[in-house]
Amino acid sequence: MAVAYTYKKEYQKAIDTFELLKKLDSENPEIYYGIGQIYFQYLKEYEKSLDYMCKAFNLYIKNNSPYRVDAENIIRYNFTEMKKLGKEDKFYEILKANNINTK
Repeated sequence: MAVAYTYKKEYQKAIDTFELLKKLDSENPEIYYGIGQIYFQYLKEYEKSLDYMCKAFNLYIKNNSPYRVDAENIIRYNFTEMKKLGKEDKFYEILKANNINTK
């Protein structure tokens, strides 16, 4: 349903559906990835996107999933956009809050 809402450009409904799924399976990285992608690609809300993408990345790592690379790429794209907006400090703050070390 969430993916269908995304295709229909009903982004808030897609996010709401992903949030419902999260209540059922909070350890599924695809939920966080889906929300993060919507915030990045369609809504241009980079801070929200980054937070969800970090959560997806950590779960992919935990599950030893190759999809961690996809989340990593969106994290990089968020950095590029946040840097343009002068929000590099916020970028690193969100990474730190999600226990992601950049060194």
